[in-house]
Amino acid sequence: MSPLTPFAAVFLSSFCVMVVELVAGRLIARSLGSSIYTWTSVIGVILAGLAAGNYLGGRVADRRSPAHVLAFLFFLASLVSLSIPPVNRVIADWVQLWTLSWPLRVSLHVGAVFFLPSMILGAISPVGGKMALDQGHLPGRTLGSVYAWGVIGSLLGTFLTGYWFIPSFGTAKVVWSVAAVLAAASLLIATGSWLRWSWAGLVLLAGVIQLGPWPWAHEAGAFLRLREIAGPDLVREIESEYCDIRVLSSRDGESQKLHLLLDKMMHNTYDPEKPDAFEDRYLRIFQVLSHVVRPEPSALQTLTIGGGAYLFPRYLERHWPQSRIDVVEIDPALTRVAREVFGLPPGSAIVTHALDGRVFVNRLGEEKALGRAPPLYDLIYLDAFNDYSVPYQLTTVEFNRQIAALLKPDGAYLINAIDSFRQGLFLSAMVNTLDEAFPVVSVFFEGTAASLRANPRETFILFASQKEFDWGRVVRAHPEENGLHALTDEELAHIRRRTNGAILTDDLAPTENLMAPVVKESAPGLAAGAIVSRGVGALNRQDFEQAEGDFRRALQMDPWNPRAHRYLGFLASQRGDFEATREHYEESLRLNPSQRDVAIELVVALEGKGLIDEAAQQLELATRAFPHDRELRSNLAILHARRGDTARAIREFAALVEEDPQDFAARRNLGFALLQAGDVQRACSELQEANRLHPGDEAIQQGLLRCADNPKKSKTISRQ
Repeated sequence: MSPLTPFAAVFLSSFCVMVVELVAGRLIARSLGSSIYTWTSVIGVILAGLAAGNYLGGRVADRRSPAHVLAFLFFLASLVSLSIPPVNRVIADWVQLWTLSWPLRVSLHVGAVFFLPSMILGAISPVGGKMALDQGHLPGRTLGSVYAWGVIGSLLGTFLTGYWFIPSFGTAKVVWSVAAVLAAASLLIATGSWLRWSWAGLVLLAGVIQLGPWPWAHEAGAFLRLREIAGPDLVREIESEYCDIRVLSSRDGESQKLHLLLDKMMHNTYDPEKPDAFEDRYLRIFQVLSHVVRPEPSALQTLTIGGGAYLFPRYLERHWPQSRIDVVEIDPALTRVAREVFGLPPGSAIVTHALDGRVFVNRLGEEKALGRAPPLYDLIYLDAFNDYSVPYQLTTVEFNRQIAALLKPDGAYLINAIDSFRQGLFLSAMVNTLDEAFPVVSVFFEGTAASLRANPRETFILFASQKEFDWGRVVRAHPEENGLHALTDEELAHIRRRTNGAILTDDLAPTENLMAPVVKESAPGLAAGAIVSRGVGALNRQDFEQAEGDFRRALQMDPWNPRAHRYLGFLASQRGDFEATREHYEESLRLNPSQRDVAIELVVALEGKGLIDEAAQQLELATRAFPHDRELRSNLAILHARRGDTARAIREFAALVEEDPQDFAARRNLGFALLQAGDVQRACSELQEANRLHPGDEAIQQGLLRCADNPKKSKTISRQ
């Protein structure tokens, strides 16, 4: 055996330890996010494993031949390294862990996956050290060389993994490569064992199964938990330098929607047919507040920190033409996904800056200090908080003062944040911190006063400015069912007192600690959400029994989960159980009134039973929640006509025509409603105009024939 073998063994084990440690942060982020808790757990568990391995390896090295022990340890290290992805998936699916406190859950998850690999890798160094000492060289120089090669391996493993391996190859290939290299090292040290040769062959086979593009490899890998089941709904998956990016597709009726997931968090939902009808609550609130701050469609200067799918910057571009729209998105891969999947046009006026938000704001401040006036913004949006992982540098009073200096005197700063009103520690600290930089601070949410106090977590929009705005007009324009609400002065005072006036600073901003109570309180809901997602996967595979079981288990854990009720309603409709369909859809809407598609599904079920009046009532609620949704308003007018209320149908269709004179379907339906009411002259006029806009439509032709022949007997109205 070469005299360099012990040093190479220590170098390789230390290299692989750091590869595993960095991979651990990425794998854990997919189910737990990335925060101080996850990285503390990863570092702590790896160190604990190394300590245990160093101790055990030293004892073994004194009793056994170091060469044989070394080969066996490399074999074991290869075995447990290859097990990391499947064990991680099993632990992530173990929803009982979600009932624990957040730090404990993170620590147990990381420990279950990474303690054993780090312990076995840690046992290699003392064995290598003993082998080096057995060569008879000076002990101090020998041990110094062993430690030095271990540190060099750790350095190379750190930098190569962070800067090259993960961005270039992804975690799956990196983990398999670690297992393969360790298996090869085991064979190089001692070639005579059939067990190690067999294992090397299994590692190669696992690589084919885990990484191969063939359908059988996907199926085998999913069965062995070596790879995730991509599913037909996966549109794109990229593992960038910053997070795991996935785009999923779903279909609701005729709508094909795209969903952007960053690590474990659903970030945006997008319907290409209705780009202005946001499904994300915070975007709807951004939408409303922006129009209050700048009601005129004149050119704006806006800054958005956190691009996501670029849905709101594109909305600004459509509704305020000629604007300068700066977007700070640190992850170029996410911007690429926005262009290639979500349709951000290459010629867009949106200017993207691939920087951290704090760095970009600092640069603008430096320009101002040098006498080069930076742009002053009408609106600044902060959308960089990743679920429960909050970049603390964007929350502090120093940052808020920089933002205030970049706003026009009548501009506004809007922040998307998650907390619960019952806990409210993070919200309290954010409000107190904004108070230091802005004289006017308001907090908005979408829902009702009852839902505010009941929900274990809520999306809040914090609004900060130098001037007051008339929020009463905006709030009154939104119905109670799905309205925009501002916290009252009394509620704001209550929130401010939660942390005794605590202010976040660059020196002290314990954002994870402030979020911990809401994480714990919402844990059952998060666990139920994971089970619902598993049920949706079963539903896509048409495994209806498994799907229904998952949805019912989710409700046992969280009876207020609207998605579980929604899918149980769908399954009930498929088997013709109208009462169960109605019960689950109504409960889903009660828990979350902003579900447009659920409202439509309930209306269809009610219509199918001939309950036209009740269907119309549900559509009334839906149109109040989505007042600009022309499809909902048109269907409501159709129902009014079917139930004999032609006057209301005519008013609704006439309003749709007035808003869009080129909408032939609205004119066609207005013509039929006028025929039903006996207003033949206006009916003929509308049908003729509809025919001009869309010649050849069969329904219009039939309407014109009835209009000319015997119009007063016509009782037909066509759906849009």
